Amino acid sequence: MPGYIIHLCEGRYIADKLHISKESQPELLNDFLLGCVLPDAVMDKALTHFRPEWQNDLITKYPDIDHILSEYPVEAMTPADLGILAHLMMDAAYVEEFTAKAAEMSKRRSELTTKAEAQNRDIEQFEHFRGL
Repeated sequence: MPGYIIHLCEGRYIADKLHISKESQPELLNDFLLGCVLPDAVMDKALTHFRPEWQNDLITKYPDIDHILSEYPVEAMTPADLGILAHLMMDAAYVEEFTAKAAEMSKRRSELTTKAEAQNRDIEQFEHFRGL
């Protein structure tokens, strides 16, 4: 999962896109950025990450954004709540998109390594038989 610096950078990026600054709306910015790191400020992430029960046996767990939005309407959220939502959405995207792509790249790298090893064996065998 992304670390707190990445979550703060994401929060700052969102705030900049919405033209929220410490000069124009310091309290709103502070509350939003605080929300961006709050979910990771606990020892037990199950308390703050809204993970569905079906993920209990998985190694990598991620928030159920649809469940969060069905329970907590965006219109009723405070700036801190919106920061928490941004954090959880990034965590979900990280697991659903980045982790899957990283696994795909790892598999491809493994396939290329296996192919290269097979080619090296073929060359060694060819050189061995050529020398006979």
